[in-house]
Formats: sequence, C-alpha cells, structure tokens
Amino acid sequence: MNLEQNPTNSNSRQELDSKKQQLKVLETKAKELIKPLPLDTQITILQKEIKVLTNKSTKTKAEEVLLVDKRKQLNELLGGKNNSFTTNAKSGDKTTLYIEDINFQKEEYEKKLGTIKELLKNKEKNLEETNSELQLLNQKLIILHNSRIRRIINPAKKGKINLKIADCLKTINKLNDEISEMIKEKANILGKLEANKKVVNMEEIGGLEEVLTVINEEDQQELEEVTTNAQEYINQKYPTPKDKANCRVLDISSYHWQHNSQGRKEKLTGSLSLQGFINLKQLNCSFNQISEIDVNDCHQLEMFICSHNRLTKLDCTGLDKLRIIICTSNLLTSLDHSFLNSAKLISLSISNNSFPKQDLSVFSKFTNLQYLGIGNDNEMFNNDTYNRFYGSLDPLKSLTKLDCLEINNTDVDSGLEYLSDNIQTICCHFGFRPESKVRKIAEQLSANDLFFFDGESYKKK
Repeated sequence: MNLEQNPTNSNSRQELDSKKQQLKVLETKAKELIKPLPLDTQITILQKEIKVLTNKSTKTKAEEVLLVDKRKQLNELLGGKNNSFTTNAKSGDKTTLYIEDINFQKEEYEKKLGTIKELLKNKEKNLEETNSELQLLNQKLIILHNSRIRRIINPAKKGKINLKIADCLKTINKLNDEISEMIKEKANILGKLEANKKVVNMEEIGGLEEVLTVINEEDQQELEEVTTNAQEYINQKYPTPKDKANCRVLDISSYHWQHNSQGRKEKLTGSLSLQGFINLKQLNCSFNQISEIDVNDCHQLEMFICSHNRLTKLDCTGLDKLRIIICTSNLLTSLDHSFLNSAKLISLSISNNSFPKQDLSVFSKFTNLQYLGIGNDNEMFNNDTYNRFYGSLDPLKSLTKLDCLEINNTDVDSGLEYLSDNIQTICCHFGFRPESKVRKIAEQLSANDLFFFDGESYKKK
C-alpha cells in the first residue's frame, strides 16, 4: 500500500510540520527571553523591586536578604553603566548620571529622619507639658508653705504634691535622655545624608560639565548649628534692672529651639551672669554650651536646671531656698554642698559629670531628698569622664523620704537594707561600664521579691 496516498498519513505529516513550525516559533521566543535585557531596563526593574521592598513597613528575613541582594545587583549594574559611559551624549542634554543607589539611601535616611523628627516633636511636647506641670506643683507647694492656715491643712496633701514633683523630675530626666539620644541619631542620619552629597564631576566620566548633588539644602541647613553668646542674649532680652527684677521664671533651654533669622537652631555659649535677677524662682538653661554661670544674686531661686552644658564648677552660695537642682551631663568635679539648705532640698541630680572617687556620706545631711541621681548614663567613659561614687548605701539611711535613687554604672555595691521603706525606684544599670560594681546591687534586686525590673529600673511591687 502506498503510504503517501493514505489520507490519514497525509494528515499526520501536515500536523507534524505544523508542530515543527510552532516549535521554531517557541524557540525564537525563548531565545528572545533568554537574551539579556538592556542595561537601562535591568536597572529600572531593579529600582522598582528595591522600592517595593524598601517601602514595606515590616519585612521578613527572606525579604531583607533579598533587598540586600537586589541592592548589590543594582550597584554592580550601575558600576558597569558608569564604566561604559562615553562622550556620545549630546552636549545640550540635561545630565542624567545614574546615582540611584545613593538616591535610594537618601530616601531611606530621609524616612528615618522624618520618623525621628516626629518622635522628637512628641517628646518635646511631653517635656514641655511635664515642665508646666512641675511649675504648677511648685506653685502649689509655695502656696501651701506660705499659707497662714497651713496648720489645718492635711500634711498628706503636701506629701502627695512632693511625690508628684519627684515623678515629674523622673519624667523630665527620662525625656531629656531620650531626646538627647534622638538628637544624636538625627545628627548621625544627617551626617550620612551629608556623606551622600556626592558632587560628581561629569567631565571625568564623559565630558559633561553639569554637576549632580543629591542632598536637600534644607537638610544641609538643618545640620548646621548656630551659637549665640549667652550674656549678650540675656542682656538683649532683659535690658533694664527692672526687667531683670521682674523676672520670676527664666527658661532659656535649647528645647524651646530659639531660631535665628535664617531659621537655624541657636545654642547659648560662654559665661552667663544673672546679676540683678533678684526675684528669680525658676531657672532652666539646659542643653546649651554654657561654660560658667553666676547665680549668686538669685536668692529666691527654688528650681535650678542647668543640665547638658559645659560647666566645670557650680557655686550655689546664698541659695538657701533651692529645692531642686538638676545639673546632669556637665564637667563638674565638685559641688559645694555646705551652702545648700539640707532641709529644703528635695531633688538633686548630678549624674553624668566627673566627680572624683568618694563614698555617699556627702549626701547624708539631705534628709528630705525624694530624688537622688549620681550615676552615669552617657558615653563620656571614652574620655575617662564619669562619676566615681563607690561603697555602701549606708550613708543614705537618714534619707527617709527618698523615693527614687539613680546609681547607674557606679561602684556602689552594697547596703540595700539601709534604704528607707519609702523607696520606690532604683536605677542601677551597668551596660556602659560592665565592670562597675553596681552590678551587685542589680543582682540583689533581681532576687528580691519586693522589686521587679521594667526594662529601665527596678520598681517596688
């Protein structure tokens, strides 16, 4: 039988030829798919993929690894593109040098910066509210103290106000530390943005003369910090003796972010004399660069906050009405306690200074203290600058009203049994200085059923 004349066989051959033709078409398409995409197209695809991964608020470990891998691929492609860049570009074209990796880093840093700015705004608002609450509480105490009918006032009321003041002070110290850390992180991010301000000379890689910068001028401006002479600022704001005498509350902390005409933040620097401020009751000059301050004329002063400056000494002569002293994060090596009214003082914070090696007996006369802070919580250890208090808590047994004690990273190592039953909070971290003997206090508190650790301090249950 002739196979070629068989209709069935003929149909099969036609079908086979059709399949072969389809196969050739598929092979052609496969080759096109396998063919590498143009470099620009590959870069664009990777950029989109990276952007999608970067914008995810939460990422799995696999996605984080993938993001790193994608960025490496992008950097390799960008390197290849820059190496193959020639002078074929038209001289009239706008420069389109690809620095996408830098731009992506910039976007990520700017997102972090935005988050930190928002957190800072909230923290500063909380700080302002707490300061306001503190002022109101102090005013209530003054009213109670000066009241002619104080003999019939329930003493517990005054005690509650004092406890609230101690809570406010703890909140202020905590907020100050948190804001300080955020400012450091913000400066770090702005520094990275500044590092990414790569000015690329196009002539070096292709003959083009245009220059590309990848940082916002506002960020660059915000990185700059302006200082103003402290004395000149005060003299300008309070020019007459009457202005000075009428001032009851003076807040020149940089948390109020004074701005100059260019909108940049100002910090007060140099020496400051408050001569003539004879009725001043509350002073806050924290977070500046003040190196010396004279408050000997401020005999009515009750609250003195001068933390985060460059003070090497603090003279409180004649300030026998002082109730609150916060001078953390300076360069103090001593504080003349002999001029302080031991019966008046309810809060003393000298943390993060450079007090020499000594025990705690210097504090034993301040029997009405509710808050005492003498520890170290910053990174000044690298400069060998920190408080060197050591020994037992025994000298504090006379502080029967002590509510909060901060001895972070010190060598205070024993004497928990001497603390008053009134104690509610003990801060005894040793993270910045692992060899600090305060670790023993922390270990004792960990094993004590009366206290629990909340992640920051030990609190009474």
